[in-house]
Amino acid sequence: MRRYWNLFRRNRLVRDIAEELATHAAMLEEANRSTGANRRLGNDLALRERTRAADVHVWLDELLRDIGFARRSLWRARGFAAVAVLTLALGIGATTAMFSVVRTVVLDPLPYPGAARLVSVRMYESWQGKRRLIVNLPTQVLQALSRSRAFTSVGIVGYDDDAVVVDGTARDAYVSAASPRLLATLRVRPEVGHGFSASGQDALVSDRFWHTQLGSSRAVIGRTIRIGRRLYAIAGVLPPGKAYPPYTSVWIAGTPGPDATGQVIARLPDSVPLAQARSQAQAAIAVIAQRQARALHSWGADGLALVPPMEQLARPQARTALWMLFAAVVCLLLIACANTTNLLLGRGLARHQEFALRRALGAGRLRLASLLLAEGLWLALAGATAGAGLAWLLLRLARLGPENIPRLDAVQLDPATLGFAAAVGLAAGLICALAPALRFARTSVRDSHTQRLRQGLVIAEIALTLVLLTGGTLLVRSFSNLLNTDPGFTLSQTTIIGLTAPSTAAESKHLAWPRRSQTFQRLLARVRALPGVTAATYTVHLPFTPENSAFLRLPSTPGQSHAATGMIEIGPHYFAAMGIPLLAGRSFSPAEESQFPGKSMPVVVNAALAAQFWPGQPPASVLGRSLAQGDDSDVIIGVAGNTRDNDDLAAGSRSQVYFPYYGNFDEVEFLVRSPLPPAAIAQALEALLPRASANLVASQPITLNAALAAALAQPRFRALLLTLFALLAWLLALVGLYGVLAFQVRQRRREIGVRMALGADSRAVIRMVLGQNLAVLAAGIAAGWLLCWFLSRYISSLLFGVSAFDPLTWLLAGAALLAAGLLASFLPARRALRIDAAETLRCE
Repeated sequence: MRRYWNLFRRNRLVRDIAEELATHAAMLEEANRSTGANRRLGNDLALRERTRAADVHVWLDELLRDIGFARRSLWRARGFAAVAVLTLALGIGATTAMFSVVRTVVLDPLPYPGAARLVSVRMYESWQGKRRLIVNLPTQVLQALSRSRAFTSVGIVGYDDDAVVVDGTARDAYVSAASPRLLATLRVRPEVGHGFSASGQDALVSDRFWHTQLGSSRAVIGRTIRIGRRLYAIAGVLPPGKAYPPYTSVWIAGTPGPDATGQVIARLPDSVPLAQARSQAQAAIAVIAQRQARALHSWGADGLALVPPMEQLARPQARTALWMLFAAVVCLLLIACANTTNLLLGRGLARHQEFALRRALGAGRLRLASLLLAEGLWLALAGATAGAGLAWLLLRLARLGPENIPRLDAVQLDPATLGFAAAVGLAAGLICALAPALRFARTSVRDSHTQRLRQGLVIAEIALTLVLLTGGTLLVRSFSNLLNTDPGFTLSQTTIIGLTAPSTAAESKHLAWPRRSQTFQRLLARVRALPGVTAATYTVHLPFTPENSAFLRLPSTPGQSHAATGMIEIGPHYFAAMGIPLLAGRSFSPAEESQFPGKSMPVVVNAALAAQFWPGQPPASVLGRSLAQGDDSDVIIGVAGNTRDNDDLAAGSRSQVYFPYYGNFDEVEFLVRSPLPPAAIAQALEALLPRASANLVASQPITLNAALAAALAQPRFRALLLTLFALLAWLLALVGLYGVLAFQVRQRRREIGVRMALGADSRAVIRMVLGQNLAVLAAGIAAGWLLCWFLSRYISSLLFGVSAFDPLTWLLAGAALLAAGLLASFLPARRALRIDAAETLRCE
C-alpha cells in the first residue's frame, strides 16, 4: 500500500530519494577518507531509478507518466485535439441520445415497478385463419376478471367520450374512467397531489396536460374542471411517462357502467414464479371465457388472451423506425471513430522521429503502445464529456417530437444513459487508438502500409455515409410522397372546431341523443348561412386520427365477422362539403339523418368496401344490398370515393362505412370551408352557440392542413433525424477525405517537385493527385451500394411511393459523395501546384 501511496506524492518521493543518496554519498566519502580508498556509488540516474523501483509499482508509475505526457502532448496540439474531440462528441452524443429514446420507448416501455408482472387481458376473434385482438372488453367480463384470484390487483380503464372544459373552454384531451385500483396495480404515485379519494369526484391529469393546458402550476390541485355535466376536482398530476393508456390526458374515478366497455391491466402475484403465475392466469381467463361465452359472442369474439401491455404502447412500425434510427447513429459513431483513427494515424506518421528516438533510448513496443492508447483515452474522455452535453441538448429537442410516440416526454439523461455514454466513449477511444498503437509500436514502420490503412478507413467511412445518405433520401422522398398524396377530399381553406353538447345526468340516451342531433343540425344551418362560408358539415371522426371500427359481414354468413371496417358518423351535406365524390346512389336524406337508430339503417360505403365484399362488380350494383353488424342489418344507399383520412396515411385507403350522426356522441367536429381566417370563423360560430343551446362549448380552431401535419409528424420526425445524421456523416467523410489527401500531398512534396522540375505540367499533377482520391471514392461508393442492397429490406416497411432500390435515389447519394470527394481534393491539389521545383531540387 505504501508503494501505491507513493505514486501520489511524487515530489516528496524525489526529495526523499535525493536525500537518501546524498546520505549514502556522504557516508562513502567519509569511509574513503578513513581508508584511503576511492570508491564511488555509481551512475546517479541508474541509482535513482533502482531506488524508485523499490518504492513504487513501476508499471503503474510508467502508465501514469504516459497519461500525463499524453495530456501535455494533446494540449500542445490543441487544433488536432479539438477536431478529434468534436468528431467523437458528435458520434457519442447522437448515439447516447438515441439509446435513451430506444431504451425508454422500446426496451423499457412500461415505466412501472415490477413491470414484468403486469399483463393485459384482451379479446380476440378468428377470421379466415387469422387472429385479431379487440381492444375493449364487455362489462360482464370485466367484473369477472376483477374478482379473479389469479391476480393480486386489477385495474380497469374505460373510455369516456365527454369533453374536458377548463375556464369555459373545451380542451383537447382524452378522458378515461379508471377504477380505484389502477394506480395501485401500476404502483404509481402522483408527482403532485394525491390519488383518487373515496368521494368519486376526483380527477387525475397527465404531466403533458398539466404543462400544456394548466400552466404547470402546483396550485391546480383542488381546481375544478367540468367533464360532461359533472364537476371534478383535480387531485393529482401523474409523473412524466407514467400515463396508462399513454394517450390519456385526464382520468376520472369510476368503473365502466353497464353499457360501457373497458380494458384490463392486472398484476401477477410476486410470491409465485413468473412463468407459473402466467400459466395460472391463462388458465383462469380461459375459465372466465367459457363462463362468459354469451357476452363474448355478442361482440364477435371467441376467446380471451393474456398479452403484455407493452404491445399497445408502441406500434411495430414505430419500434422499427426507432431501431433504424439507432442503427443510423451507430453508423455515425463508426464513421466518427474511423475519422479519429485516421487523424491519429496521420499524427503518428508526423511523429516518426520521436518514436525512433524513444526506441533508441530503450522504449519497448508495449511502452509505445501504452503512450498511444493513453492519448486515445484522453480523447475519449473529452469526447464522452462533450457527447453527454450534446445528448442532453438532443433529448431536450426530442421531447418536442410527435406526441403519438409514447413516452417520448420521459426520455432523460439518467445515470444509465450517462453510464452508456462513458462505456461508448471508452470503447471508441480504445478502438481509435488501437490501430495507431499496433502500427507505430513496431520497430520499423512503412509509410505505404499506414497510408493503405488510412485509405481503407476512408473507404469504410464512404460506404457507411452512402448508406445514411441513401436512407435519408429515401425517407425524404417517402415523406414528400405522403405530403403530396391526394387524401380524396378538399384540404384548402377548411377550419375544424370541436363542439360539445353534454347531456344532463337525468337524461337517458333515448332522450339525449335525438336532442343532441337536432341541436347540431340547427347550428349547422346557421353556420352555412354565415357570410363567407362556402361549405360546412360535421363528423364524429376528426380527419387524420384513429377512427372507430365496425365488424361487418354479409347476412348470408352469420358465423363469420369481416375484418375491422372504419366507421364514420357524419352530419348533413358531408360528402358535398368535403368534396368526396358519390360514385353511385345518394347521401342521407334529412329524414334519415334525424331518425333514431333501429334494426335497419341506411349506410354509405366507400369503393374499397364495395370491392372487398363484391369484387369485380360496379358500384351501382351494390345499391340496396345489406351488411350485417351484430344482429342489425344495414342497407347500402350510396357508394362514395375512397379517402385517406386515418392516422396512417401510408396504409392507403381502407374500407369505410358512413352512418348518419344520431347524437350518440356528445362531441363533434365542425368542418367549415371559408377564405376567412380560423379565428374569425371561430368567433362567428361562438356567437351562434347561445342561440342553438346553452350547453354548447367550443374548442380551439385548427385547420385541416394542421391536422394533416400532425398525422405526418412521425414520418417527418424520422426523415428529419436520418437526414441530419446523413449530413453529419457527409461532413465527417469530407473531413476524412481531405485529411488523407492533404497528408499524401505533404508526404509526396519532394516527388511532385521533382516531377515538375522534369517537365510535368499542372494538369498531370492534378490528375495524379485527384486520381488517388477518385479511386478511394469509387471503392467506397461500390461498397456502400453493396451495403444498401443488404439493408434495403429493413427500410422497405417505412417507405411510401418509392422503392428501396430506387435508382435515382442511389445515384443522388453517390453523386453527393462524389461532390464531397472533389471538394475535399480541391485544396490539396492547389497546394500541390504551388510547390517550388527549384527549392525541392536544392533540398535534394
